[in-house]
Parts: sequence; C-alpha cells; structure tokens
Amino acid sequence: MKKILTLTFIVLFAIQAFCQTEKVVVIEHFTNSKCSICASRNPAFYSLLEDYPQVLHIAYHPSSPYPTCIFSQYNPEENDARTNFYGIYGGTPRVVVSGEVIPPGSQLLTADQLDSKLGMLSDYDISIKHQLGEGDNIDVIVTIKRVSGNSTEDLMFIGDLAEENVDYAAPNGENYHPDVFRKFLFQEPVSLPNAGDSIVLSATYTSDPVWVQDEMHVMGMLQRTNDKVILQSAKSGKAEAVSVISKRKVHETDRLFYPNPANNYIAIEESYRQNAVGATLYNLFGQKVKDLNIQQKTSISELDRGYYFVVVTEKGGEQTTSKLLKR
Repeated sequence: MKKILTLTFIVLFAIQAFCQTEKVVVIEHFTNSKCSICASRNPAFYSLLEDYPQVLHIAYHPSSPYPTCIFSQYNPEENDARTNFYGIYGGTPRVVVSGEVIPPGSQLLTADQLDSKLGMLSDYDISIKHQLGEGDNIDVIVTIKRVSGNSTEDLMFIGDLAEENVDYAAPNGENYHPDVFRKFLFQEPVSLPNAGDSIVLSATYTSDPVWVQDEMHVMGMLQRTNDKVILQSAKSGKAEAVSVISKRKVHETDRLFYPNPANNYIAIEESYRQNAVGATLYNLFGQKVKDLNIQQKTSISELDRGYYFVVVTEKGGEQTTSKLLKR
C-alpha cells in the first residue's frame, strides 16, 4: 500500500509539473540619464543581459537623485511610484529581479544572482496582443490563465508601455537606453484561485510624438502583493501596422527614395520617377500625411520623428512602398 501511495504521489506531482509553464524572469532597472554612477555601472549590466536573451528588462527613471532626467520628466509620478513600491527611491542605479530587490553594489547584478532565478516553473501563463485599432488607437489585450495549482493569492497585474530603444546622447554620456518605461496601461487586481481560471484585460492608448511608435511594446507582470514576488511575466511584440498600406498590392524596396533615415527632405529615386504618377507619405496608422513631389525634393522637416511609409504609384496602378525613418 505504501508503494502504491508513493507512486500515486509521484504521478500527481509529475502531472502538475507538466501543466506548469516556464517562469519568465524580468529585471526592473532603476536608472537616470544624469547619473554618473549609472553611466559607469550600466554597461556591464547590459553586457550581462546580452548573455540572457530569455530575460525581460524594463527601465524606470525615478526623479531622485536627478529630477531633470528627460525620461523621468516625461512621467515622474509613475516612474516614482514603481520605485517607491520597492522602497528604493533616492538613489540609482538599482535592479529588482522578479520582485526581489538586489542590494546595491559596485556590480548591479551578477551572473550567479541571475542564474538562481532561472529554470523555475509557474502556475500562470500570460499572453499579450498589441495591435492597431480604429483611428489613432492602439489596442492591448492581455490573457492571464492559471494552468495549475489552487490558492487564494492576492495578485496584481502590472502592464507597462515601453520604448525598446531610445537614441539619446544623455548628459551622463550614455547613448544606449533600452526598454524605457513610458506609462502604465494596467495596475489591476487579479483573482485566479483555481487551475483553469482565466481573465482577459484590455486597454487602448494613443501614440505620443515623443515616442517612436514602431519601437513600442508592452511588458506584463503578474505580482503577488504580500511579498512582491513576480510569478510570471511576458512581453508583447510591436504593434502591427494593419492599415491601408498593408491592404495594397505592394512590394518592398530599400531604394525607393533617399536619404533614409532623413532629417530635412526626401527625394524619389531616379529609377522610379519616369513611370511614377504620384507619391504619398503615410503614418503607421495608414493615414495620409502629405503628397510628395515626384521630380524634386520634398521637405519633411516639420514632421515628428518616427516611422512613416512612402508609397509611389506608377502608370497602370502598381504601387511600391518602403518605410522611412524620420530623425
């Protein structure tokens, strides 16, 4: 009988483990673009992360010790709120790994500290859809499912909107600014007591000229409120440009116009001018921005930085499109 009970326990444990999903590790990074210590310690930290592509990263910029940091100034209240949540407001840089505050030191994070968080399983699964909606809206749909276990944990889902890479020469000498936090989309209490329970959360936001929309993604974290442990995390892709552009019969080319990236003007490539009957500039939502001069340069200096589509229509109706990066 004892052998049968032991075997039953092993089978049940194996079934539960099979139902669990891999726990995705997330690093919350607290830094500042005017912080000289950040400039000295962040490069080694970023180099470490390159060896762990499966680990997620989000960078907050609290207003202390330097309130004039441009990333902090964009949204000081929410940057500070997340910093205060962990009780580390007042100094940068700091890191929190899946809810565990790492003590400050000459090295922000070591491989051993990160390795200790890998290979764990989770009772939860998160999926995030990030897609263009109607008009200027971008829709975010999050599905959280409990795949195993039963408990009445108090949970909170945190959904961050972040810019994947910001090109900015900071006062502290840093030029590399990955996964910059912009705003919270979700701060929602969640109840999933039983295996099989699921919940769907949705939010809508509009793009901001300060961002490069093509660099935006959503980071999601399911966090236990009593000890702040992050039980699961996930990252969305970038919002797909499901727009008028994508519905046309077009093909991609790298040399439809020049220069690219561009600051002040663009000009249609000579090889396309002879057969072109029109050229138009669209934003990522498929909305017309302006007509382009086929034969001469067209000024784009007034446009916000970010990505656009150039569409050239030729005789017979064939259209060719290519993406423009406006600096």
